[in-house]
Amino acid sequence: HEIGCHSHYHRLLNKMNRDEIIEDIIHAKAIIESITGAPVLFFRAPSWSLGPGEIWLLSELSQLGFICDSSIQPIKTPLSGFAKAPMEPFRPIVGGDTLELVEFPTTISRWGNFRIPFSGGFYFRLFPYSLVRKLLLRQAKYMPVMIYFHPWEFDEQMPYVKSFYLKKVLQRYGVKYNTRKLNRLLNEFNFCTMGDAIQGRSFPIIRLD
Repeated sequence: HEIGCHSHYHRLLNKMNRDEIIEDIIHAKAIIESITGAPVLFFRAPSWSLGPGEIWLLSELSQLGFICDSSIQPIKTPLSGFAKAPMEPFRPIVGGDTLELVEFPTTISRWGNFRIPFSGGFYFRLFPYSLVRKLLLRQAKYMPVMIYFHPWEFDEQMPYVKSFYLKKVLQRYGVKYNTRKLNRLLNEFNFCTMGDAIQGRSFPIIRLD
């Protein structure tokens, strides 16, 4: 396993100012490192909430010692997303500087002019395994791909969030069959850590700002 940082308060980046974001990350990173005794090198913002207005954060993450960020979802959703972001992992140029940090967006696929999320969360639970497999194989021809889950997505007895009905559906749909789908995935594909996925690879250098 690799231990990454997912923030301390789990607030969307666009709901905080710069000082609050940096303080939150530094605080979370310090706590995790004090527990594990090892440096934390990977970061993901809550709900993929790094959008065009938060590009500056990639430079800050690099300065804090992170080697890989996975905070960009290259498709726009009602909650977050960065519709024009690259789909493949890349090294960003921010403020004129090419960062050593690798940005590893959540894996999505393209269907004509449409970008289709499929690789985790609600989308993995929504689509039949055959479609997830097809899209995963398609993307793996061109780039490293990433699968992601939350622990509660495998707990059938997890209570509903006390919120509006749509959010309940998004959270609980497909949980009953999610373990079975994940087992099929693990039996059919070989996966590695994020560190191994980026180690020794060269990535395209792309300007975001």
